[in-house]
Amino acid sequence: MHNKLLTFLIDDDEIFVFATKRLIQLKNFCKDVYHFSTVAEAITYFKNHKKNPDLIPDVVFIDINLQAETGWEFIDHYEELSPELAKETHIYMLSASLSHADVVKAKQYPFVKGFLNKPLSKENLTQIFAS
Repeated sequence: MHNKLLTFLIDDDEIFVFATKRLIQLKNFCKDVYHFSTVAEAITYFKNHKKNPDLIPDVVFIDINLQAETGWEFIDHYEELSPELAKETHIYMLSASLSHADVVKAKQYPFVKGFLNKPLSKENLTQIFAS
């Protein structure tokens, strides 16, 4: 069931990305995990594939604290682009330290389905991919 899903990890922490991809693949949560280190790379991908539902991710995990642009800037770009996308993506914001203000801000966007603490656990991923 889950092996048909496409997942994006947008994070510049290579250790986190390696560990999370490995956990997702070992548990067979989805068919593919694509990694982007920057918001620009991810948004370019969305723009290039916006009309193809098979290439639009089902789930995106994005760190709010990226070096070039923040996860919030990704959210702004995604919100602008989302009416043109072939399908909806569920976005999960990630942070090493949860801020109440960030959690409240994330709830303002209907496509942001959660705000999670890093690192992701098997339980977090099981719950996300089960829904």
